[in-house]
Amino acid sequence: MPDGAAHPAGAFDVHALWDWELSSDAVAWTGSEDVWGQVQPVAPMTRAAWIDRLDPDDASRLRAQQVGAFDRGAVRWQCEYTVAATGRRVREQAFIARDRSGPRRVVGTLTPLGASEQPRRRATLDERLERSEQRFETFVETIPQLAWQATPDGWI
Repeated sequence: MPDGAAHPAGAFDVHALWDWELSSDAVAWTGSEDVWGQVQPVAPMTRAAWIDRLDPDDASRLRAQQVGAFDRGAVRWQCEYTVAATGRRVREQAFIARDRSGPRRVVGTLTPLGASEQPRRRATLDERLERSEQRFETFVETIPQLAWQATPDGWI
């Protein structure tokens, strides 16, 4: 890429990536706590456990879309749903890896939807920054030694 050119990935606001191994029914994911309403699990979960986190109406529609995509030989699918714990509306985009026997693995992304996403995300970042500043201030005020900041050349 030319110097100064923006990386194409910067145009996407992907909050979670997931990988579903069909033979074991294990879904591993990484992503933002603000999408799921919880910290990322240590161990992979099943796809059924993943779908149980959705609004019930959306969950049944998603199951039907998955089966339809597998049955018609699709290599990708896209759907939208609401995560029950957070009320976040997301778009799921997935690629279906197949071999001669059928689907083997599905990988995808979750992207938040809606005009209210950016202000909510900004508020979350502002809240995190404020908490960090409060922790630092508490640290500086409670340490028994003197705290200062110096530049690399020694200026205090």
